[in-house]
Amino acid sequence: MTGARITGEDPMTTRQKRILLILTVVIGLSRVVAAAHSMFDWDEALFAAGVRDYDVPRHAPHPPGYPLFIAAAKVVHALGVDEFRSLQTVVITGAVLLFPALALLGLELGLTFPVAVAGAAFFAFLPNVWVYGGSGFSDIPGSTLTLAGCALLLRGRRHSGAYLAGVALLSAAAGMRVASLVIGVVPVALATWARLRHKAYLAVVAAAVAGLVIVGGSYFGAALASESVTAYRSALDVQSRWVHDVDSFHNPGRPPLLDVAWTFLIRPYDQRQQLTAMLCLAAVSLAAAWLHRRAGPLLTVCTFTPIAVFSCLYLDVNTPSRYAMAYLPMYSLLAADGLAVLVRPRRVFAGLAAAVVVALAVWTAPAVWTQVREDSPPIAALRWIRKHLPPSSTVYVQDAFKPQAQFYLPDYDVRLFQEVEEIPLLIREPWIVEARPSDEAQNFAWPRERLWRVIRQRNFEASVRRLTSVIRYGTGWYGQENNGTESFRWMRKEGFIELPAVPDTGRLTLKFFVPVDSLPTPPTVQIFFNGELVERMVASGRDLERTWTLKSRPHEANELRIVTSATSVPSETGSGSADTRELGLLLRGFTWRAER
Repeated sequence: MTGARITGEDPMTTRQKRILLILTVVIGLSRVVAAAHSMFDWDEALFAAGVRDYDVPRHAPHPPGYPLFIAAAKVVHALGVDEFRSLQTVVITGAVLLFPALALLGLELGLTFPVAVAGAAFFAFLPNVWVYGGSGFSDIPGSTLTLAGCALLLRGRRHSGAYLAGVALLSAAAGMRVASLVIGVVPVALATWARLRHKAYLAVVAAAVAGLVIVGGSYFGAALASESVTAYRSALDVQSRWVHDVDSFHNPGRPPLLDVAWTFLIRPYDQRQQLTAMLCLAAVSLAAAWLHRRAGPLLTVCTFTPIAVFSCLYLDVNTPSRYAMAYLPMYSLLAADGLAVLVRPRRVFAGLAAAVVVALAVWTAPAVWTQVREDSPPIAALRWIRKHLPPSSTVYVQDAFKPQAQFYLPDYDVRLFQEVEEIPLLIREPWIVEARPSDEAQNFAWPRERLWRVIRQRNFEASVRRLTSVIRYGTGWYGQENNGTESFRWMRKEGFIELPAVPDTGRLTLKFFVPVDSLPTPPTVQIFFNGELVERMVASGRDLERTWTLKSRPHEANELRIVTSATSVPSETGSGSADTRELGLLLRGFTWRAER
């Protein structure tokens, strides 16, 4: 069950080929139904922009340009499919072929057919693999080409034709994602050494030429398709400095390397039971391989460890679940092999492996359903703008949605901002799109449940609102905070807010939380509007809400001043809090709009 295949024998029997084909079809159907309703993240918008008009210096897409990924999507786009669906078609095609590619690689690594198939199935149903298989990212098709190329390269130890085909596929994978070459180091070295030993010098030279032509041609083509070769090189330099200074271990502000390794290698996504079980089974596999001198598991480790180390050292620590897909095939194959070590009868092993796949699928299905059933929040917000506002309208979009807005609103006057306070207070009340929910806004949100635990934790909320509901916070206020479902700000003893002018009168609503439990007596709260006292009240309870109709200044900003008679410092209340701020009132809700 756990022994390695004899080098040179046919990888599969006819029955095994049928099993692989049936499983490929079944698992492939699960990839198709995982197609996301819309794009979600920053990079997908950049990829879609590249399909529309390729120019790497303009980050359409970002450097180094992912030329073969975009080229494949452009072929689909030429058939009349929109840009994002074209990307998605390429990704889903890669996702369908991902399972057989890894199964074949497992066989060439020296694992048995049941182990290779089970490991490939485990990998296919890992939450991040299934979710990203319906997206517009390049990771999945790049991984499929890489795994298939490595499988052919290892087979190329025996056959020159497979060797050449493996180099071609690995080079194509590098044309999608350069990091694919890191995974191919060991298979290339082993296959090339075997070909040299067999004196197949022509095959080695031909493979080297083919690799240079495919990889070099891909990126030289990317430079030619861009604004200019010089601009392309400049964009590469900027991106390289960013990776070196920000993403990599050279950044002094990056978490300690051990913490990064824990994130990437132990907890790339938030599902402790799955990952712990895989790691434990992988440990069993490696222990047994060492004791019984089985090469398959050890060769698996040698193949995927370089990309795991590279990820820890150089990649963005905020996106481990996506980057981990490059080396999680190692975890899956070793987990299947460890299970085979513990369970000898093949039928029992097959049943347990099937149970693992079902458990993975059941856990991940709600995450897949979230992205399948409706637009992601930022795209829903931008489509709301297109539906309700005419082209050329001025729309302020938070910088977090920059590429999505530039892609979906090319015919609008899009102005970017980071903080609401940067937006001019204009009487014409332009619309804004924010990366957070808000009162008096059209809000869009995904639940922070399974999908939140699988992908990068951003873009789960968005809102569209008029500028009249936006305020500027002056002195006396701390920064905005969030508890997952609500945004709020703490005020000191006195706080100033600047409100935009509205025609004639406006309706002001304030919602406060008052920390009465931390104060000796209920505080007195006073509200001043443009220097005049609006109301003085005693806050006897923790929740306070008031609404007033107030005369607005016609052509200049209004000043709101809030004063409370008492404050508290959490660190001095005996609650165990380390918060040393002076806290008076917590502003939970705020609206200011013209009276109609």
